[in-house]
Amino acid sequence: MKKTIFVLLIACGYFVAKAQFAPIGAQWHYTQCAVTFPYTCGPVEVNAIGTTVINGITCTNLQIAPFTCVGFNYLPVYQSNDTVYRFLYNLNTFTMLYDFNAQPGDIWNIVSNTINQPPPAPLTDTVRIRVDSVNMVNINNHPRKIFYISYADSSHIPFVFEGPIIEGIGSMNFLLTQFNLCDPQITAFRCYNDSTLGLYQPNTLVDCDSVIVVGESEVIKKDYVSLYPNPFTDQICIHSEDFLYRKYDIKLVNIVGKVVYHSKHRQALDQLTIFPKNLAPGTYYLLLESDKKVLQKRLVKL
Repeated sequence: MKKTIFVLLIACGYFVAKAQFAPIGAQWHYTQCAVTFPYTCGPVEVNAIGTTVINGITCTNLQIAPFTCVGFNYLPVYQSNDTVYRFLYNLNTFTMLYDFNAQPGDIWNIVSNTINQPPPAPLTDTVRIRVDSVNMVNINNHPRKIFYISYADSSHIPFVFEGPIIEGIGSMNFLLTQFNLCDPQITAFRCYNDSTLGLYQPNTLVDCDSVIVVGESEVIKKDYVSLYPNPFTDQICIHSEDFLYRKYDIKLVNIVGKVVYHSKHRQALDQLTIFPKNLAPGTYYLLLESDKKVLQKRLVKL
């Protein structure tokens, strides 16, 4: 009887084990694109480099390089149960960043510094995030929750903070909130690595640390490309101010890096409609390429 109880406890412990956020040595890679010619897209690294004590709390210090619209190159974070907190320099306090125990319908109030905002901006501002759904994803035989989020208050979004969000890793857009009117701000998740989880690279088409230089005649600026509807059901319309006839390679990639739709076109991109079939509901990334990859955008399939 004792042996049976022992086995059951181990089994239960496996399912309730919490993913540790930002263990020492953890590394994130994101894409950051310049907004001026030659439109270089390079990696942003976030490294968990060590611990520091702030207000009596032992934190992991995250080093961010190069400059991002977060506004800081070093950021202390700590985890308590399922909740991750970040340090607010302006107020000398901590605020919630992630709640890995959230349920569909929950609202996250993400407070961030406004250090790069001109006066009379307040010291902090808030973006409200709604958890639309929660699912599971298997990463290197480690089950992790994945949260699909949207803005709960579209009337005031001072920061960019989109998803999906993976337990223990963070946002698939950027780890932290970024200022809405800051350049550069075009970012996307590339890969994550720590000693327990190993390497997680959902989009194998983009290396963790490669630098992409897009020629001036080939660039399609993100601001001038719109995808609609988003969320979509059975079709995606692509519209751009680019009226030149070119060869376009269009791919839809799911969150584990599998290409689920691929088509090639030679036409102007002022209006193009694609009809991806048999897609499961969830989040996808649309990759639009000419001779080099020039655009990546997130889409949600209903």
